[in-house]
Amino acid sequence: MDKHSKEPGPVVVLFPFRQEAIGECLRRSAEVLRQAGQPVDLLFRDSLTEGERGPFHLLAFVKTLEETGQLALKASSMGISGDVVYGGTDFGVSLARRNVITTFGNGHFQSTLVQTGDWAFPAISDRDLAEGHGNPMVERTLSLVYTGLMIHSAGRRDSFLSAMDEGRRLWRKGLIPGNTGGPGSR
Repeated sequence: MDKHSKEPGPVVVLFPFRQEAIGECLRRSAEVLRQAGQPVDLLFRDSLTEGERGPFHLLAFVKTLEETGQLALKASSMGISGDVVYGGTDFGVSLARRNVITTFGNGHFQSTLVQTGDWAFPAISDRDLAEGHGNPMVERTLSLVYTGLMIHSAGRRDSFLSAMDEGRRLWRKGLIPGNTGGPGSR
């Protein structure tokens, strides 16, 4: 699917998990994209309502594997395109194990198994991830993964790896709040 042929519109992020540290990582990621000119709306809930219709791009994190396909089908029938992510953790993604991502839109559906190591991120165990609140490396890695997923859902990049690379470039430019962009501020 040529994601660049999508109509412009905001990225809507559905995130059903209730943890303050995660919300902060998502907020920083959304702010990065807003500063780069991409509108992003964060919704801390688990489903779309019947009144929500496209055009917008969806990045949804789900709690069960079954929800990936169900939500992708529902969103597609509402004129929405994007990605649904199942990572098996309360963070929406796993930084150690494989994640299932279903990309959908315009009648196209494709599910992919991905591991964040495939995107050149360090493997961080689910246990370390859960205990990582306040750990700059864990929070930065999680924020970069969220940013890359938002970029891919928006159709700004066709592959997950190139979306993650764009997120890293934004980080190096100093667009991530609290980052000066100088040497050693990766």
